[in-house]
Amino acid sequence: MNKKGNLPLTVSSEKQFPSPTSEDISPRRSGAVRRRSFLKGLGMAGATLLPASALQMTKGEARADERQRNGKLTKGDVAILRLLAAAEIIETDLWQQYNELGGIGATGSISQPYITALQVLDGDMPQYIADNTDDERSHVAFLNAFLASKGEQPVNFDAFRNIPPSKVRGVPQKGRLTNLQQLSVDTSWWVRYRSTTNPDLGAIFTPQQAVKGLNVGQHPAIPVNNADLSSVITS
Repeated sequence: MNKKGNLPLTVSSEKQFPSPTSEDISPRRSGAVRRRSFLKGLGMAGATLLPASALQMTKGEARADERQRNGKLTKGDVAILRLLAAAEIIETDLWQQYNELGGIGATGSISQPYITALQVLDGDMPQYIADNTDDERSHVAFLNAFLASKGEQPVNFDAFRNIPPSKVRGVPQKGRLTNLQQLSVDTSWWVRYRSTTNPDLGAIFTPQQAVKGLNVGQHPAIPVNNADLSSVITS
């Protein structure tokens, strides 16, 4: 081997390998042709998803068509952006509930026992919750502002905020979109991906819960009332 640990650059005359015959080459060559044909087929399949007019357009015509639409979004673009905005609104609602009780801004409030308990898991958890909440809010603001700038209706789920909030003192008493007070949680994924063998590659895996009991019945993921904060201190 050379200094870099690569394979020898030459082969000893004592162990010469026979030159490949045409029979050896042709299967490999035909395989390569099949792969190229397959990739070419994928390209043609992708092209068939485009409208016929798009296939016939020149670059200049496409630009002219864009100008004629005056920068307005297509119906498909609007649908995708509204779907994304809807998902971000739901995520914001979820993180906001954690932030009100365990975020960095809640420090010093009645929920301090909950914050302390979160810091047992991770000392930076309150900051992490606050940062995630800010991120989700900014995503909603950006997507809705972009939709509005194109003359489209922003997404608003206020009419669906019907889930009662936590009754912990200081938590805004407004309806929520996500229910963090009644959850069934499957924690088998934690065991699944920390096993010595990978069940996704065919290994036999017997589902086991990392936290037993959470997958049965309904459990709160946040303090539901002031009494829950007292139980956090004693547990």
